[in-house]
Amino acid sequence: DGLEWNTLSSPSIWNYNEIGNWELGNASNLLQHMRGYKISEMAGTTIRGKGAIKSGEQKIALVDSGNNDGFNLVGNPYPSPIDWNKTAATLPPTIGKSIYSKSKSTRFADQFATWLSLGLNDGLGINGASQYIGMQEGFFVQAFEPDTLRFFNEHRADITNPQTINAPSSIPFMRLSLENNSHADETVIYYSSNASSTQPIDGQDAGKIEPENARSFWCSVKDSIKLAIQGRHIEAHSDSIPLSVFVSEGAMFRMKLADMTNFPSTAMVFLEDRQNNVLQNLRIQPTYTIWLDSGSIENRFFLHYKPGVNLTASNEGCLGGEGIITLNNPSSTLWEVDVFTSNDSLIAQNTALSGSWNVEHLKADEYRVHFKLSGNLLETDDWILVDSGSYVNAALHASLTEVRANEDEVVFTNISSDAQGVNWDFGDGTMVSGYTQVNHVFNTPGIYPVILTATRNECSDTAQLNISVVTITGLDQVAIEKHSSFSIFPNPASDVAWLKLNLKTSANDVSLAIIDALGRIVYQKKYSSLSQSQVIELPVNQLTKGNYQVVLNGSGIRGVNSLIVSGKLSNEQK
Repeated sequence: DGLEWNTLSSPSIWNYNEIGNWELGNASNLLQHMRGYKISEMAGTTIRGKGAIKSGEQKIALVDSGNNDGFNLVGNPYPSPIDWNKTAATLPPTIGKSIYSKSKSTRFADQFATWLSLGLNDGLGINGASQYIGMQEGFFVQAFEPDTLRFFNEHRADITNPQTINAPSSIPFMRLSLENNSHADETVIYYSSNASSTQPIDGQDAGKIEPENARSFWCSVKDSIKLAIQGRHIEAHSDSIPLSVFVSEGAMFRMKLADMTNFPSTAMVFLEDRQNNVLQNLRIQPTYTIWLDSGSIENRFFLHYKPGVNLTASNEGCLGGEGIITLNNPSSTLWEVDVFTSNDSLIAQNTALSGSWNVEHLKADEYRVHFKLSGNLLETDDWILVDSGSYVNAALHASLTEVRANEDEVVFTNISSDAQGVNWDFGDGTMVSGYTQVNHVFNTPGIYPVILTATRNECSDTAQLNISVVTITGLDQVAIEKHSSFSIFPNPASDVAWLKLNLKTSANDVSLAIIDALGRIVYQKKYSSLSQSQVIELPVNQLTKGNYQVVLNGSGIRGVNSLIVSGKLSNEQK
């Protein structure tokens, strides 16, 4: 506070009186902290100053006279840059989230560099503005009603270049440039769900400060208020925005779409010149060249926005290959659409996309969607990712598929793909979870379906392996020798095979099963009773060539025997 400063000359200095006027001051006055000033000084002059270093909370009262929209000229009191995004996050709604400083670029000479904070990590600027306020830099801030602007040490930035500009990563915005020779002015229009398309005093817009000596400037208009940066509500619908232009003297000007970011590549922007009855598509011809007479130009130029095709993707599901790309065209613009995989294989086409269209049954991949405007006026590409789902493939391995009850131990191994968890069900009432490998002994003869359930997120898959369990000895068993209870002939067999029982008594409630080499039951039949020497036909002609196990299990019989299927005989062999 009370900066002592001097130059080699005696420059003029002005205070801003917050009602839109500059008051000539005295260069020998002591400068107050957090105040902004204007001086006129020759290039190459060094200004020297000394005073107390400020730290901690610094504050200044802001006024709103009502005559100049509440613009207050203030200054950075710290010997370091300030991150305005951090300051804006702590502001009351009575103070705008935008700042205005004189542009440091010769391209934007005499224009105001305007920055609008849209969050701690996001914001938009014109004419070279950034979120950083340089050391001892003066700038305007807008008060909607009298309040206090406060800075804290937490707002200070550790950055060597205060002019660093960070482009928003997700906010759709378009930057428009008005150019005359080497001079220009910019205006920005962006879309956000937080912004209003009709109400400018909502903290989501930056008003336009009209420069004093600029050759020309322009801005957008909302509810009759001129805006340097304008927020619109959403980009999913067609939109029209009036533009205001000022020209100090007649000349040729270029109205240019300088940037259009985070929109679909198919979004269209048209510049309308109502005086010359021109409607130019700025996505095809981004520059409109026109002679403009001096003065303010209102209700002549309008910007019209048509939303592009919106792309969304649904990821693969639990089976794999169920991905979906949805294309939604809300406008009347008809597009020819080709959809390609990452290796440029064409998988879908639409010759006149209107409304919604789904491309289904897609595997995980990054897809290229090629758009062509009718008449080949514009071709463009968008990319969209169909991500992999939680597909899991269950599989298991058993060290044995034919074992003796209470004797043989089977080692079961999980060989599933992409599994996060496993659950085992051994078919005999025993269940185990979480183990990749499990040892198990079956106590009772029979055929047991061992089921492995593999899980990954919300998806699961099962695999089954049948284990044949038999007994070899036991006083209470009848006909329990492995091969004595029944025989199979012919064996190997081609077209037909027979099973002949060799029992001392009849058997009841008998189950017959044929099991392949992978442990799968390929044939099964039940009999209420079988005689001691009954012959049963086996369905060999339904089986593929290979080795099988035939298992009989019931009251009075428990046994297993091998069956070899050799394939069908030729007529000559017969």
